[in-house]
Amino acid sequence: MSIVLSAMKMGLKPDPKMDIATWSNQYRILATEGAKLAGKYDINYFPFLIEIAEWLSPQSPVQYVFVCKGVQLGFTELGNNMLFTYADLYPCPMLVVFPIKKLLREHLDNKFWSGIKATPRLKDKIRPVKQGSVDSSSSTFIKFAGGSIVASWSESKSTFASGSYRVCHLSDVDRFPDDVGGEGDTVALAQKRLSSFGDSRKLFVESSPTKKGESKIYYEVLNGDQNRYFMNCPECKGRVTFLEEHFSYDWDKKTFELLDDVVFICEHCGSVIYEYQKFEMMKPENGAKWQPMNPEYRNKLRKTCFIGAYYSPIYTWNEIFQEKLDAEKDKELYGRTKKMKVWYNTLDGSLFDDDTKEIDMSVDELLQRREEYDKIPNSVVLLSAGVDTQGNRFEVSVYGWVNDREKYLIAHYIVAGDPKDILTQKQLDKLLFKKFFECEDGGKMRIFCSAIDTGGDKTQHVYDYILKRYKKYRIFAVKGGKSIDDPLVKDSSIVKTDRKKSLKLYILGVNSAKDDWISDVLEEFDTRYLHFPFKIQSFWDGKTMEHDMSDESFLQQFLAETKNEDGRWENKLKRRNEALDCAIYAQSAVKCIKNLNLDKLAELGKRAFYKK
Repeated sequence: MSIVLSAMKMGLKPDPKMDIATWSNQYRILATEGAKLAGKYDINYFPFLIEIAEWLSPQSPVQYVFVCKGVQLGFTELGNNMLFTYADLYPCPMLVVFPIKKLLREHLDNKFWSGIKATPRLKDKIRPVKQGSVDSSSSTFIKFAGGSIVASWSESKSTFASGSYRVCHLSDVDRFPDDVGGEGDTVALAQKRLSSFGDSRKLFVESSPTKKGESKIYYEVLNGDQNRYFMNCPECKGRVTFLEEHFSYDWDKKTFELLDDVVFICEHCGSVIYEYQKFEMMKPENGAKWQPMNPEYRNKLRKTCFIGAYYSPIYTWNEIFQEKLDAEKDKELYGRTKKMKVWYNTLDGSLFDDDTKEIDMSVDELLQRREEYDKIPNSVVLLSAGVDTQGNRFEVSVYGWVNDREKYLIAHYIVAGDPKDILTQKQLDKLLFKKFFECEDGGKMRIFCSAIDTGGDKTQHVYDYILKRYKKYRIFAVKGGKSIDDPLVKDSSIVKTDRKKSLKLYILGVNSAKDDWISDVLEEFDTRYLHFPFKIQSFWDGKTMEHDMSDESFLQQFLAETKNEDGRWENKLKRRNEALDCAIYAQSAVKCIKNLNLDKLAELGKRAFYKK
């Protein structure tokens, strides 16, 4: 008899009267290598899991449970406990899926198999891994009398291709592909694999959310009864749930550091609740329970929940909100929102929407921002250049850096001619390595570092140009990368030129860099302000010529792109955008130099390549 038929036959028998929470507390042992709270498992550390464990138990009519969550809340271990309980008392075919193979392997090694070995109740029931034995388990196909557990990853084409399961756990589902092997949505495919078991099936889906409009877990939970975990206020007994807006804390506006402990304010009576009080508040015997925010949802077979890391016994409120302040600092000082996105996704357990789809600024508004400076301001500590390679020219932008954030556009040049021609390259040499720019105090400055785009059809010629100069002049070979979220300069690779020589090529996170630069373009006035002059030193043909910035074509290049639904900047109308590209390359030149600290230069009042 097949495992499936055997399991279905056993499924007709009455289930023992032990739910997952009871089994976990009675039998489960957490191995030291896989848990921060090693030893005998106690679900009371995570009291909000008790009711969910009941829904996942065979005695409950609930068939589907979706949880949109923060981290360190015990849900992955709850998934293990569910599988272990069924393997012990209600054997059946089961499936557990992680986003990628690497995460699955780490989970199996550090939590799953180590948990089996540490739990005496399971050691004799689950067959060990033995090489060459037909009846033994493999690391990803766990066998036991009456059933099995298939452990797989979402990108494997075979994961949802066949098989019938009574129980399924999808972990971190927002990191799953949208379309598995051309077959469609992950959750829908999992539900199909459970259909043979009818009313006794259990689907447990948990994840931190990701992007607005794309998050699988957020919209699954939204399309449900939307439970939140409510407790009684210790003072007024009013019902409260831990939400970001009800926490209170003092912090240093300069250092972005907490000045005191984070507390929670009851919305009913205004009393202060300290973190140590939350552990009593969260206990079911003290009135805590999941309550639906969408009570009109009538499907009793499907439960959905929202919960942030504020309930975690591992993460403290101080740690959570210090991370939020760190994200605020990154946004305020550098215009970067990635840390804030991570904070909302992984700690608050919610979506963070700060993706600008269109640039809400006109060229006229940029023209109004222009300032009177025709020489380098005295606050500038370093000049860098970004070079965009085109088929018939080099375009070069020179930026003056006040610190790591504030910068001045100093000049933009077009070096006309084929980039592979010696004469064109010599003109570029004069600009990058020999030209002095006048400063307000009468001194002069030269470009300290530069980066050249190696994309296009002139790649080998640009490589050769850089090879002869990079050691002496700090000129770097760069190329735009495909990643949406990588930082501007994440890593480099070694490329071989036609002359059989090696050159370091820096792969740039241009998409995230454009996020930052567009934020700077839109900034009204702050520490990361981007300054534009009335007139700009524009063309290079042996002498310097000024170009009136009232010519809209140059400024328009900063506004040429829009962000698509995937979060990627694109130039749909194929407008000229060299000004934006050159700006990014100029910044990458600074980032390619190890230990170059512009803030420190500014603090010391030193200027690179400056002379009186």
